[in-house]
Amino acid sequence: MELRASLELKGIHRDAIQEACKKKRKEMLEEHDAKRGDAKKAARDGDPKVQEREKEREQEKELQLQREKEKEKEREKKKKQEEKEAKEKEERLKKEKEKQAQEKERQRKEKEKEREKEKDKEREKEKERERSKGKEKAKAKESDKDGKQKEKDNDKGKDKDKDKDKAKQAKRRSPESKSPSGAAKKKVRR
Repeated sequence: MELRASLELKGIHRDAIQEACKKKRKEMLEEHDAKRGDAKKAARDGDPKVQEREKEREQEKELQLQREKEKEKEREKKKKQEEKEAKEKEERLKKEKEKQAQEKERQRKEKEKEREKEKDKEREKEKERERSKGKEKAKAKESDKDGKQKEKDNDKGKDKDKDKDKAKQAKRRSPESKSPSGAAKKKVRR
């Protein structure tokens, strides 16, 4: 303020006055900072308590940096662990899917075998039916042959019975004499 007033009295332009004030203020601040810095430096160098505090601050900073590094390591370790677990989980899922696919394939093959067995059973049943039909036809033919044979035998038997009946009747009709037998009579008659 004093500088400004003295410069105004000299009749210097307002902008020039402001410029001069800024310069002066800057110089004063630099001097003040220099004095303060020297005092701090002197205090630091001379006072053991200040030195102790500075050491503690540096140690705190180092500890903080070390903690940050450890945290970063932990994060990396955790990240790697998660990646490992994700891979293992993916592998388990893949193996599970493969097992399921194998199980499905095995079941499909079993069903196919069952179908084949059923088809084979049906074929066997069909063959058995054909055989039984063939046997029935053979039995029918055999029974027809047997029936015809029996009829023939019956006819022969009936003819024999008739001949016997005739012979008996002829014997009954003729008195018993010492004449030749009925068969001999038949021969004679002929």
